[in-house]
Parts: sequence; structure tokens; C-alpha cells
Amino acid sequence: MKYKLLFVLFIFNAGCATYQHKVQQARSLIEDHQFPQSVALLEPLAKTPSDDQLIYLLDYAVATQLAGDLKESTQSFLKADKLVESVDYHSVSRIGSSLALSEEMVQYKGDSFEKMFINAYLAMNFLSENNYDAAMVEARRINEKYQKNRLDEKKSFEQNFFSIFIGSNLGISKKV
Repeated sequence: MKYKLLFVLFIFNAGCATYQHKVQQARSLIEDHQFPQSVALLEPLAKTPSDDQLIYLLDYAVATQLAGDLKESTQSFLKADKLVESVDYHSVSRIGSSLALSEEMVQYKGDSFEKMFINAYLAMNFLSENNYDAAMVEARRINEKYQKNRLDEKKSFEQNFFSIFIGSNLGISKKV
């Protein structure tokens, strides 16, 4: 019985495709400047609810931005921003399961710097569309997140200095 359980757990873990494996081809296409093909591969992952939907949405939003589809990129970043807020909690049962089975059972919530990147990319999209008011809103949101991270005493590697740079060049964020 013990060996059957171990075999089932091994097969279960071996059968789970990791995030890196799922996006490897799309990232290679981005490196080759084949943005529309990359978007096509990432779209179903980004639009399907899953524990990793946030990270897929971020990849998809960047790929659509590179492909020149700023409207879709902006919509995807806005959806990612809402998703960050809705998954910003710890499920005790999932954490317990992840310790026993697999780290991949925990819903991806995004790191501090990634949460700030969302606003930086949104600001860049809005600037590209000459929507300066919306870009300023995103710069303010960058500043708010930066100040919260400082109050929470986040480590310097958790800060997103690119986002802070974007915000400071729009005249909102405080310099580091």
C-alpha cells in the first residue's frame, strides 16, 4: 500500500507541467521577435482561470505590448492588477498541501516587484497612447506601492526600481 501511494504521488508530480515548460516556446518566439506567434501561444494560458493565471497574464500582456496591441496589453495588465488584489492571501489548506505534495499547488500571487511592474507597464502603454492622466494615475499607484513596501520593510531586491524610475520621471514618485 505504501509503495502504491508513493507511485501515485510520483506520477502526479511528474505529470504536472511547470510554468517554465509551458511558456518556453512563447519566450523563444519573443527572443526571435515573433511576437504574434508568442501571443497566440500565451493567450489560452492567460485567459484560462488557474493557479498560475497571474503569471501567464503578465507574460501575455508583455507579449501583446511587444506585438503592438496596446489596447489588449492594457486590458490584460488591468486584469492582472485586479487578480493580484483578489489572490493576495494565503490559503492554509493549499500551503499544507504544497508542503506534502508539490509547491505548484499554491496559487501564484506575484512578487512585490512584479506588482509594481504592472503599473509601470500600464504607465508606458498610456504614455504611448498619449493618455497622460491615466499614466499619472499609474505613477501614483507605483508610489503608493513603493511607500507601502518601504513601510513593510521589504528588502531592496524586492523593490522595483524601474517602476520607481517611471514614476519619478512623471513627477510623482519620490527618488530612492
